[in-house]
Amino acid sequence: GQLEIVLKYQLDPMKLADNVVLARETIRAVARLHGMRALFLPKISAAQAGNGMHLHFSFRNLRSINSPKSNAFPHETIPDAISSLGGSFLEGILDHLPALVSLTI
Repeated sequence: GQLEIVLKYQLDPMKLADNVVLARETIRAVARLHGMRALFLPKISAAQAGNGMHLHFSFRNLRSINSPKSNAFPHETIPDAISSLGGSFLEGILDHLPALVSLTI
């Protein structure tokens, strides 16, 4: 089977990382107690659906005067465009992608 667990949003990235590891290890331990294995791999077999751990990013502009805590991705005046701040955020994600992938194993 497949389940998705959503952890409470944390402003402190270290606390969030701790919660992810705690949840993952707790799930593995409980599965072992019941004679099962919990896997977080993207795809363990070509014949089966994947069940990988994945991340969702929220990118909020906490300094926005018009709309506090607003989504920082969209461009303010051009529909369907990404803001320069959003573009910089995505560049950083792509720059650090190899390290981020290690969080999903």
